[in-house]
Amino acid sequence: MFKKILVAAVILIVVLCAYMVLVADILTPRSERRGAFAVGINSEVKLLGLDEMNRAARERYGPMVQTPVRMIHGEVIWEAHVGDRVVETQTLNKKLSMAYGVLMVSGSVGTRTKFPFAVALEDNRLPSDLTDVMKYQLGQSAPAALLEFEARDWRMGDCFRPAASGTELKIIRAFAGLGQQNVCFAELQDRPARLLVGVAIMDRSWMALFGRRVCRSLSANWLDGLPQDQGGAMPNFVSCLLVASDPNQRSTNVLSAQFFEVRYDRSLALLHNSRW
Repeated sequence: MFKKILVAAVILIVVLCAYMVLVADILTPRSERRGAFAVGINSEVKLLGLDEMNRAARERYGPMVQTPVRMIHGEVIWEAHVGDRVVETQTLNKKLSMAYGVLMVSGSVGTRTKFPFAVALEDNRLPSDLTDVMKYQLGQSAPAALLEFEARDWRMGDCFRPAASGTELKIIRAFAGLGQQNVCFAELQDRPARLLVGVAIMDRSWMALFGRRVCRSLSANWLDGLPQDQGGAMPNFVSCLLVASDPNQRSTNVLSAQFFEVRYDRSLALLHNSRW
């Protein structure tokens, strides 16, 4: 009986240690600053092939068939109508187009700095009315204080796609199904402060459990992989968003959002974050 209790205790200790290291990531230093953030993902409907679907519907149901496209519970549905009857439906696939958000960081004497950011995904372009789009989307859940910024206050700077190097990154790529990584600078117009924003696409959503640990490794790799022309201008903070690769499978595609302060020795300290 004592041996069974001992074995159970050892297993419990091992599991607890693994949780603290891999999930809670207690080895990461904590920043004295506090942050608040809101993030979101935009996706676009793939309209390629819609003409072919309409043509096939006319061949099957005749020239009088109607083929409307409707939004139902967040899904874009193609329908074929013959008279008052719906004879066929299909859900149109979506693709990721943009990850965006805003980080507000506390400073000295009660000051706060806001970093809006947006990163185009899958070779898309950011919209011309980017700030308005972001404030509208985030305004449905984020407090007004977080959205007090204008288009003239910030801009997105240079972007690059880092290479995953080192054993740790190879393990993450294998277990997390790590795909494309897009990394860009978000810059403020009125002060020399910069946020390095990285978005990593992941095939396996269960890896969100280890989001903090994964983001710390990715963020360190992004800093080490800064292009030569950016090497002398280190960012003040790093944002890491892990995004589900299939926008058709989840109501929210941001699996994990982590934010770090970049210290003088290039090490990372986790911000105490609150999410809206």
